[in-house]
Amino acid sequence: MLAALKESEAAPSIPADCIRRLLTNLRLAKMPRVPSVRSLRKPVARAYQNLCIAGLLDPDEFGRCTLTSRGRRVLDDHPMGVDESVLEQFPEYLRYTQSYSPEPVTAEEPVHIVEPKAEYFEGLWAFHAGEALADNPYSADSVAHFEWKNGWSVASGS
Repeated sequence: MLAALKESEAAPSIPADCIRRLLTNLRLAKMPRVPSVRSLRKPVARAYQNLCIAGLLDPDEFGRCTLTSRGRRVLDDHPMGVDESVLEQFPEYLRYTQSYSPEPVTAEEPVHIVEPKAEYFEGLWAFHAGEALADNPYSADSVAHFEWKNGWSVASGS
């Protein structure tokens, strides 16, 4: 999450930018190579999604994220790293995580807004990274495939 925040600090970014930053950081630290860059896609997309939900990043209509003033404060307060425990201080993120609780919703409780799934953002960012619609990594008969395709299609304008 820290890499995503730092990548979005100077200019709008997408997960592919963050992955490049992570790979560069690993190379500069002389760490072993990541066995598969593809293995980074989902966790980085999830990090972007969580940071957007917490209000630390602000995505534009094309899925490029910029650092918000809240994100700037978090970067200043947590220069060594950001995790879910930091995000939990923000009510938007808490509402999002609690929306998955198995407790039944009663009439007095507010209606929960359904956030797009991580795969939607992956598809959105995949288009901006130059990937084709055929590069959808999910099984064609899965919800994840449909979400990824929707994100890619929105980004492409089709």
